[in-house]
Amino acid sequence: MIYIVWTASQTADRTFDTSVIGALDNDNFTYYEAESSANKLSGTAVKQDSSFCSGGKKVGYIGNGANNTLTFTGVTAEEDGTYTLVVYYCCGENRKLVITVNGEDEYILTDLNSGSYTNPTYATIEIELKEGENEITLSQPSYYAPDIDCIAIEK
Repeated sequence: MIYIVWTASQTADRTFDTSVIGALDNDNFTYYEAESSANKLSGTAVKQDSSFCSGGKKVGYIGNGANNTLTFTGVTAEEDGTYTLVVYYCCGENRKLVITVNGEDEYILTDLNSGSYTNPTYATIEIELKEGENEITLSQPSYYAPDIDCIAIEK
């Protein structure tokens, strides 16, 4: 399976140009859908329909308070080490995302903007995982985080 990332931009004649801007090959990554029933949504975080997101869904209303989070559970790593995390998100303005791994290590992605709240794009960051199962919590205590489509972890 290949995840395709789209972008949409309004042209001078007020039509929309939708173009493929990138794709990641699933063979090198393990994907975790935000809307999976295995994940924990807390506070205002909620599953939403989104036709351009994988699985037709995303999770929105993350952030704007410390208790409004999305936690991916069962994120596996073959051994302790540094892994590439890919976050697929939708956002029509620059936003920040706080990533907490196993309740300890914190990472921050800034200036996340896909150009709209319906079309996903992605950002990557290196994170530390432990061997076995890990939890990755997405939050933003001071303002809203982007809507989340899915994440991917390098194998």
